[in-house]
Amino acid sequence: MAINICRRLAVLTSSRITKNAPTRLCSSIYEPDYLEAMKPPYPLYPPLLVRIRGYDYPVIENYQSWIHRIANHMKFKVADSYPMPAKELKVVRYKTGTTVIDAEYLLKIYERDLKVTDIPSVRFPIFLWAVKKAIPVGVMLDIEEWTWEQENKRFIPNPRLLELKAEIEEIDEDRPQKKKKF
Repeated sequence: MAINICRRLAVLTSSRITKNAPTRLCSSIYEPDYLEAMKPPYPLYPPLLVRIRGYDYPVIENYQSWIHRIANHMKFKVADSYPMPAKELKVVRYKTGTTVIDAEYLLKIYERDLKVTDIPSVRFPIFLWAVKKAIPVGVMLDIEEWTWEQENKRFIPNPRLLELKAEIEEIDEDRPQKKKKF
């Protein structure tokens, strides 16, 4: 009877040790466990650029803030949100069957951009469906992969700064090159 009690204690203590012992998430003994634990359970999309364009700025700004709220609610990270400079579009209406101008319109196309990151591949179709269903009338929506070229488009060049850079380059070209001594 004493032997059975000792066996039961040995089984109980060994099961407690294995239950409380930390389990290894990685298959490698050289990698720390937290590296594997930090990986997302689903694959992620690359950073995406959500571009909203239209003719009425308040509508676009309101729609952009709504998309921002939806993205935050779905646990996406909105890395950046900014307006782009307005583009002007000239529209001419002609009289029927002639080349005589009947009316001339100057339209402004406004644009807002959102850079969205950390997008799980499981939630993105739901996000896309919701954004497409709620699009206002007269608003155009484009979603594409974010690139550095798009980042550079948002900055308006300063003509005075460009002139100063050109002057510095001219001065550098006029200066004679010194030979290096070894």
